[in-house]
Amino acid sequence: MFERFKDEDYQIVANEVSNESMESALWAKALVKAHGSRERAIALYIKLRLKQIYAERRAKEADQLALLAKQKLEERKRFEDECAQMRAREEANKRRREEARKHRDDIMRPLQNT
Repeated sequence: MFERFKDEDYQIVANEVSNESMESALWAKALVKAHGSRERAIALYIKLRLKQIYAERRAKEADQLALLAKQKLEERKRFEDECAQMRAREEANKRRREEARKHRDDIMRPLQNT
């Protein structure tokens, strides 16, 4: 089953709290919401920070998917270009063969009438 928060996420936040190296904007937001209660602010900070880490991870995954999609589109474009070039070469070869056959027939026709 999909877990929204990973153990590593909790570890990151636990380290931030224990080292008092919290994200300042989130910590201020948590303190305001907790009406100055440090214990409640810590709980709120953990919740907010986990959501932030999750959002950052999702954004990174979205960027990676977008890059992969771009690469696939570029790969498809190259493939389509190669196919178009092959078709053009095949058509040119076909025209040359037809011209050579016509030229041969033009040369052979007078010889066959004699």
